[in-house]
Amino acid sequence: MYEGLPRVIARVQAALDLLRTRAPLWYDYAATGYDRIIGVQEGQIISHSGDQLLALFYPESIYLERPLIHSVSTVIHYACHGHQERVGLAGPEIEVNLRIERQCLRKEIEAMEVYAPDDPRLDWMRHLLENLDDIEYQWWVHHRIH
Repeated sequence: MYEGLPRVIARVQAALDLLRTRAPLWYDYAATGYDRIIGVQEGQIISHSGDQLLALFYPESIYLERPLIHSVSTVIHYACHGHQERVGLAGPEIEVNLRIERQCLRKEIEAMEVYAPDDPRLDWMRHLLENLDDIEYQWWVHHRIH
């Protein structure tokens, strides 16, 4: 299930462990979001074989230098993408991407309200969600990492 850069994998595992203790239902959601978790360097190519859902975490995406709580929200977000893909909700169209990103951001917020209700980033994430129709807030348009 895990492969790649040890420091990235360790960070993802620590995020999942935090979820397991603070928010077990969100742990279940995150742990079932993908079949394999891979820690990769920026620009590394990973071949996708079969129908496995892969979560690719870059050192920058998993916030190695920031508090662990930041990594947890990223793990939830990526799991949301996995669940969306599993039911066929994926595509290159901007409308589809906007709908999926909105849903995954909502999942991040819902989970953080359980495991980190005092995290100051919650207000920023809510602001982001309210403004997601504005191209300036659409991070995936500028840098797609999954």
